[in-house]
Parts: sequence; C-alpha cells; structure tokens
Amino acid sequence: MIWAGGRARLGIWVHTEANPETDSTGALVDRVAEGGPAEVAGIREGDIITRLDGQSLLQGTEEYDEDESAPGMRLVKRARELEVGDTVEVELRRGGETRTVQLVVGEFEGPWSISIRGPLEEQSRRLRALTERYRELPGLQYIGPESFALRLGARLPGLELVSLNPDLGEYFGVDEGVLVVSVPEDSELGLRAGDVILAIDGREVKSPSHAMRILRSYNAEEEVSFRIMRQKSERTVEGKVPEALDFRSRVLRIERR
Repeated sequence: MIWAGGRARLGIWVHTEANPETDSTGALVDRVAEGGPAEVAGIREGDIITRLDGQSLLQGTEEYDEDESAPGMRLVKRARELEVGDTVEVELRRGGETRTVQLVVGEFEGPWSISIRGPLEEQSRRLRALTERYRELPGLQYIGPESFALRLGARLPGLELVSLNPDLGEYFGVDEGVLVVSVPEDSELGLRAGDVILAIDGREVKSPSHAMRILRSYNAEEEVSFRIMRQKSERTVEGKVPEALDFRSRVLRIERR
C-alpha cells in the first residue's frame, strides 16, 4: 500500500521490482484497495501510472538499484510528500490509452498489508527485500520476520533530520552526518536547528533513519551524548531522551500467499 505523509494514503499497491515490460512507461499498479482513494478516482489493477501531480515518473535525479522499478519507487517517494485532503492529477495508461483522473488523498484507517505471491523461494526473497527496505524508513520499528510485520511509531515528535547533500555539507563545513532541521521547544536532547549530528554516544550517524534507530534504542530519560558540528565548530552536547516516544498501533503486515 502506498501511504503519504502521516496518515495519508493513495490506496494502491505499486510494483517496485524491476519490470522491463512496464518500467519504460510508468509505475505498474499491482492492486487497488477496495473503496480507497484510487478506486474512487477510477484507477484499476494493471494500470500504469505515468505522471503524479504533473510530474513524470520516468524522470528524476533519484538513483535506484537495478532490481528496483524506478517509476514505482518514484511514485512511492512522491506520494509521501502529499497530505490528507490533497487533490492530485494522476495520468495513467490502460489498454494503450492515456487517461487522466483526479485523486483525493485519503486518510489511513489500516493496518497496511502487502501480499507476497508466487513460489515459496520467490516469496522468501521478496520478503527479505521488503523487510530490509522498510527497516530503513524513519518512524518504523522492525518486529521481525516471524511476525511479518513492521510497527509504525517510535518517533521523536518534532525532531526533523535530513541527509546532507554536497552543497549543504560544504555550507556547514562537513562531509558526513545528518542535519537537524527542527527541534521541539521543550526538547532536552541538547540539539539546535542547524546542528549537524556526527555521532551519538560514539556511534557514527549514517542517515536520518539510522540516527532515529539509535535514539529509539534508549529508555525514557536516559542520558545521551551527541558529537555535532555547530557553526562550523565541532563539539559535544549532552541531553536526555524524551519520556514518551510516539508509539502507534498501526502495523504494516507482510503476508505470504
């Protein structure tokens, strides 16, 4: 299922593995949620989405692995930028014809689920790929393959981190770490907007999701040390993990079929 920001969703499952037959056209729709935003808009299983909100899914600066569908991955990425209630134009191909529909982004009422079909060996391979991919998303807690589920939550509300591109790295005087975009006013972490986190208690930070995973491993009120770059000067700041992490009951389930 493709979801967008927060509780937003489009109501479709999109093919994210490389597919030579469709990737030159767009993102293949594997399944449409009954009664969901996509079905209401007239999108069907087997449609190939070519443009979302005016943006072609065949173009972009993103780089994906050769076994991934670039249009499918772009659709997932761009959908996450949407919010509940947004109206977006979706251009698609069906039976050789091009159609355009208006889709109103809905609100998640889930749980989400992804069905894995095919021979057992293929199911196992796809399951491993899916769990590894979703394990990297910020705000997701990996439960384990025995439950085939990933639980949403464990966020640090109000703490926003982004990766450094070369231009930002040059501006902040670093070539590694993650940039702190915003921090809650009552935060006890000791961080400020504009800080670049280099390491957390000696563990080098590789990405925003990696930083979040490290922070989620601490207990409430536990002290934590950050090695940061602040105003182009490296220093160490001390803080405390918030009392309540934002755990939620929403679950992404991966089902074998």
